[in-house]
Amino acid sequence: MGKVFGIGMFKTGTTSLGHALGTLGFRAHARFVPLLADLSAYFNLDPRTFQPHARTIRQMADDYDALTDAPWLYLYRELDRWYPGSRFVLTLRRDVETLATSEQRHWQRHGLTKRWLSQHHAPPSRAMFIERYRRHNAAVLAHFAHCPDRLLTICWETEPNPWQRLSRFVDRPTPGVPFPHLNRSEAPRSHATPPLP
Repeated sequence: MGKVFGIGMFKTGTTSLGHALGTLGFRAHARFVPLLADLSAYFNLDPRTFQPHARTIRQMADDYDALTDAPWLYLYRELDRWYPGSRFVLTLRRDVETLATSEQRHWQRHGLTKRWLSQHHAPPSRAMFIERYRRHNAAVLAHFAHCPDRLLTICWETEPNPWQRLSRFVDRPTPGVPFPHLNRSEAPRSHATPPLP
């Protein structure tokens, strides 16, 4: 098997995925790589935005077995072409309102809202986060429609046995440790199976 790439949108458990892949024995990088200075670029989902950083991106991709978060979530088409046979994990939230709340809290906590206000004079709306999430998920599903065996879609909030599905997907033994639910929101959790956004 080739590499494993986590290509879920921000605030969908990408950090948890990266740590889980590390536990499964992959050389994993589970952190955001801030290559773009303009926050607006993270809403247009255009992989060409990253072209000036192509050498850095390719070198990092070569150095690890598994990568999650940005820029990788925007570059699944390129990664699929560069590393044939690799597998991809699309992490989800239980619903779009939970996703939007988590995004807004994250932006406030890390000063991103203040940066956005300085450029746009109004905070990013919940609708912006929801539209980006839905558009990304739809594009990923369309890309892998011809090879669904190489894409795992999963929601840590509702999946009864995350290790089992993830381990089977990447062909590794299921570890005997708790699944690493990191950066978990304090919001109440629903156990209903989420519709694919």
